[in-house]
Amino acid sequence: MCEKKDKRGKNSEEKISGDKNPMMILTRGDKFFGSALLLGIIALSFLISFHTLSDTDIFHHLKTGQVILQTHQVPDKDIYSFTRSGKEWIDALWLFQIIISSLYRISGFAGIIFFGALLSAIIWGLILVNIYNSRRYFSILFLSLLCLVAASFRFKLRPELLSFFYLALELILLERHQQGKRYALYPLPLLLLLWLNSEGLWPLYFVVLSVFLFEQLLFIPDLRITRYLKRGSSLPAKKSALHLGIIFILSIPLVLLNPYGIRGALFPLKLYEEAFSSQNLVHQIIIEFRSPFSDLFPWFIKAPYIILVGFSSLLVIYFMINRRLSFSGFILWLIFLYLSLTAVRNVALFAIICMAVLGRALSENHTRENLFLLGVQPRLLKLRPVGGALILFCIIFFISAVISSRFFIWNRFFCRFGIGALETEYPIRAGGFLRAISTGLSKSGQLKIFSDLGSAGYLIWLGHPEWQLYIDPRMEVYGEEMLKRYLEALNHKDAFEREDVRYDFDAVVLDSFFQEKDLILALAKDTRWALIYLDGLNVIFIRNKPEFESVVKKYRIDFQKGVSSPAPKNLSGFWLARERLYRGYMLLMLGYPELAWLEFSAGLKIDSEEPNLNYYAGMALNQLNQPEQARFYLERLARKYPDSVKIKIQLARSYVLAGKSEQAVMILKQALKRSRDDLGACMELAKIYEFFGDAQADSQWLICFKIYETSPEKFSEMRDELFQALERMKNQSSNRE
Repeated sequence: MCEKKDKRGKNSEEKISGDKNPMMILTRGDKFFGSALLLGIIALSFLISFHTLSDTDIFHHLKTGQVILQTHQVPDKDIYSFTRSGKEWIDALWLFQIIISSLYRISGFAGIIFFGALLSAIIWGLILVNIYNSRRYFSILFLSLLCLVAASFRFKLRPELLSFFYLALELILLERHQQGKRYALYPLPLLLLLWLNSEGLWPLYFVVLSVFLFEQLLFIPDLRITRYLKRGSSLPAKKSALHLGIIFILSIPLVLLNPYGIRGALFPLKLYEEAFSSQNLVHQIIIEFRSPFSDLFPWFIKAPYIILVGFSSLLVIYFMINRRLSFSGFILWLIFLYLSLTAVRNVALFAIICMAVLGRALSENHTRENLFLLGVQPRLLKLRPVGGALILFCIIFFISAVISSRFFIWNRFFCRFGIGALETEYPIRAGGFLRAISTGLSKSGQLKIFSDLGSAGYLIWLGHPEWQLYIDPRMEVYGEEMLKRYLEALNHKDAFEREDVRYDFDAVVLDSFFQEKDLILALAKDTRWALIYLDGLNVIFIRNKPEFESVVKKYRIDFQKGVSSPAPKNLSGFWLARERLYRGYMLLMLGYPELAWLEFSAGLKIDSEEPNLNYYAGMALNQLNQPEQARFYLERLARKYPDSVKIKIQLARSYVLAGKSEQAVMILKQALKRSRDDLGACMELAKIYEFFGDAQADSQWLICFKIYETSPEKFSEMRDELFQALERMKNQSSNRE
């Protein structure tokens, strides 16, 4: 009886999957959309990575690869920094560096960018071909597109790209082994050797292998729990576990086959400590270690990830209930979901796992296609081409956005589709200027440069070995104490001077963006330093000492005569407007609103709707005592962003300058109703009261002091001005008495 029942069940399954099953009938629309979408996603994966360089580390990788090719050895001591010269350096990325340096030597930027884009396409192509099923194309390709968009911001030319490739390849080989292909395990040790010498994420090799091995061990005994789980392998559990166990054991000693032996094998532990410890300074400095839900990331990064987490969770629940997802697939999904929740840099790893594991489950779903987890009735299956058309429209939309470079503005890469390196993203102009004047720096030995982390990689590429850096992106070389000193020096002039006394800096090259503003302003006022260069990205200071006297005399910027610096080449539109914005902002902070206004007005001709250009244009015009013109920019901003307090503060200033203090007071009171704890608006209102001799000034300053006491660290920049006002208030009160 049992055999007959099994036989009927088998025949029933065959009947379900037979030609009469609507699921198995492919229309012309199905065939077209299945092929078009498959090729479209692979093409999109290539195009998303085919853009100008956008990673700050890439140039020091190019230089290191060049050094290795020239010296025929992997460096084991620091060669780039005067603060860590000769100290231990474990270069775990040397194979990647050799690859890109060799390609650059042959074909320049075009070669390395094409390599990155091609590798991205290969990764997605390998996984798609492995999971694709033409009879279930809609759900598979919808998931694939979602994974690609969610992971897109990590698919750029960097060592991590090789880890994505190795992970995808390992998953495919292990799945092939589960399908009975014994040869599939043979390449795994070689894959480990390549991964071990390419990028620090190679321990994931053992994580994935362990999960597959554990699954087979779990099914060897007759455990009750296995009745509720799907086993992923068609081989006998003992045999499969034996094969996987042998590969695992053979792989362990291979981790010593790196240029550093046991030190190289243990090096990832240091990286993981930095990645997972929220108290570690590296974790705080590198934003890719932050949660994907952080306010630092735009909606274009958050939204696809949130959708992927939700959609994949529903798929996992459905497949687990119906025993369609293997135990190893479920565990891998959980592990990489956790990793992605802890750090945004792991989102791409999670997307690859979702695509490989859940895509396989969708492909092997023999009875029906799951459209958003609902069993679709035969009549509705005819609408699959409509769904395919929608996905195709999305692919075309993203391709258009990538080619027009809007995609890279949405994700805040600020790069462009195509090849090269943008002068608005790397210190190409500043570095070229410093290189050009180096002959005039009559200094024996190497030039000691203090720079920010974002600029250091390119300076290494351009100036090594003549230029030595205070710090650079290889933060694992410097340690916690050094990083702490760097951050203090970058944010406090006193700490900078202590480091200057210790190391005797020759030049300072800083990113002129908002975070280095205070140090730049302090150095500009210090007669020991001469500001010799300024553009929309960088500033350069040279030590004002005898051996640099001729350079200081020739190149010191005289703002009374204006500022002349090279404009970025071959750029227009958004990038040129951004250049004008940052150049104008720095001039405004240095106290030259006339020059700043020229930059802002030029930027507004390019992009009249850019919020920051309008805001700082209004600020500059206020400082030039042109309140009517300032209000033109500030009022339209206030209408567009009614909740912005800083816009209201500038708008109130324009009214005060025009002699309309009542309107200014009304604007600030409205702002404080919405944001009661905004110290800036509170102090602005107190200053208006004080300026016009209003009796409310004293009480308003006391309100400001109470706000300050709630978070002194948050309001530290306003502390001096507030305490000076309180002192004035105290003196005036004493005089009245």
